[in-house]
Amino acid sequence: MNDIDTLKSAERWINEALQTTTADNPLIFLVGSKRDLITDNTSNAKIEQTARIVAKRVNAEFWSLSSLTGKHSNL
Repeated sequence: MNDIDTLKSAERWINEALQTTTADNPLIFLVGSKRDLITDNTSNAKIEQTARIVAKRVNAEFWSLSSLTGKHSNL
């Protein structure tokens, strides 16, 4: 969650993976980790908004979480 460039690359990676599957409608989850590293609420909201947009474009469910604190959101 703290690296917007990785999030933007996720769409390409998901699309590449979808080209190799034979499943008609695979379940896709976009999971943003290290949520605890973003302490600014404005930055967090912007990154999560971008993640929701990416998830929608690839028909994925988006989850934001922190392994360190256990804090999560299922958006």
